[in-house]
Amino acid sequence: MKEWKSSLNANFYRWIKSVRNADDKINEFEERLDYYNSKLIGYKSPSFDEHIKGGNTYSDKWLLHWIFKISDTEDEIKSLKQLKLDYKRFRKEITDIQREVLDDYYFNRKTKLEISRSYWYKLLNDISVDFNLNVLTYSEN
Repeated sequence: MKEWKSSLNANFYRWIKSVRNADDKINEFEERLDYYNSKLIGYKSPSFDEHIKGGNTYSDKWLLHWIFKISDTEDEIKSLKQLKLDYKRFRKEITDIQREVLDDYYFNRKTKLEISRSYWYKLLNDISVDFNLNVLTYSEN
């Protein structure tokens, strides 16, 4: 597992790392979304009469700025939740012993299984092979 960035299973290890980081990122983006919504709601938008008289393009640009920020943030949250859902789906498809090994790796914990270290790594390699076979399925759904 040295230098996994150059190994055949690099996609699997990067995917697990991104799933691990997804929870923190979701929380961060939800805080941003709350902030952006408060800026949008608290923003003194022009009244309808001002739009008819000639409009206020400066305030319109700022209003659109916050709307686009909200939209982008919601898209990020949606993609991260989809990533977590894909992980849960993948986890359900593997065997019980593979699921235990995957959990050990995911949570960086010492295994409770009474198996040799080499067998543990073989199981982890089998999981990554399963992932590489199914990666197109997850990206299409």
